[in-house]
Amino acid sequence: MKTKFFISIMLIMFFASTSVIGQTSYTVKYKTNADTKKKQSEVVQSIENVKGVETVNFLDGDSHVVSVMYKNDKTNIKKIQKAITKLDYTAEQVKARTKSCCSKKHKCSEKK
Repeated sequence: MKTKFFISIMLIMFFASTSVIGQTSYTVKYKTNADTKKKQSEVVQSIENVKGVETVNFLDGDSHVVSVMYKNDKTNIKKIQKAITKLDYTAEQVKARTKSCCSKKHKCSEKK
């Protein structure tokens, strides 16, 4: 009985750990023509509805650049871009996507 319990626990731990492996976070930035707080709020809400998106924020009000951190196994840059363009806003990718060091909402101090 103890052996079955031990094996069950080991299987649960194995499957739980493999579901985390392969989930890499990336960050992508888009320049939009959302030039007011209200328009930027609409863009943020639309992007947040995309499955796999972790964080969304505009870098500052004047640049109109939105930064999006997402899980690459759940979504992609095309789906995020579509969430912006379906509102009739432009979505020009500013930089190539970058791999995030963690899924926290802060800047990591690790050098890459």
